This record gives sequence, C-alpha cells and structure tokens, in this order.
Amino acid sequence: KIGFRCVGAGRPVVLVYGGLMASQHLLPLAGHLSSDFQVIVPDRRGRGMSGPYGAGAEVAGREAEDVRAVIDEVGAYAVFGLSSGAIVCLEALVAAPSITRAALYEPPRSVEGSTPLG
Repeated sequence: KIGFRCVGAGRPVVLVYGGLMASQHLLPLAGHLSSDFQVIVPDRRGRGMSGPYGAGAEVAGREAEDVRAVIDEVGAYAVFGLSSGAIVCLEALVAAPSITRAALYEPPRSVEGSTPLG
C-alpha cells in the first residue's frame, strides 16, 4: 500500500522527499504549486500512510516501482525529487514514459570520486 497526499488542481506532478523526511515536509512546496498543478506527495515505504518496507528487493528499486505506480495512477507528467528522493525519481524515470519533466535537487551521488564512499 502506498499512500499519498494530494493538493490543488491542474496537471499532476509528483514530489518525492529525501530519506530523513516524510510527505508533510513537502506540503509547503505543494501548497505553493497547488494553484497551478495537482500536487501529489507519496509517503515512501515505512512512513506515514504507506506500508512497511518488507523483505526482498533493493530499496531504491522498490521505491522507484512505487513512484511509477503513483505516476501511472494520477497521470503525472512531471516529478521533483529531493536528496534520496531524486535517486528514486531517476530510477522511476527509466520506465515512466509519461514523465516529460524532472527536477532533481541534491541527489546523493559521488561524481568521479568527489565524495569518498568508503
């Protein structure tokens, strides 16, 4: 089960928050966008209205599947991902042809060793 918050009216966009957040943290941004868009903020697994992580698949892949399911459900054309939510959005974009716009803020990735990972 993947729960989500929805505000506004218009073309649907999906906002995905970072790892140490929950959907309510993006509600102020959703409120600013709600006069022009229907803004959907899903709760990632293990948080808020969504079910537990469960066993098995790798977390980013599973959460990308969840975001794709929300995108398909609401007919979204755009996504915004913050921090680890940006990584989830990138994974989701691979199989989400309806998405024509993406904004990714501070995805936690090392580029050519810029951040030591070990």
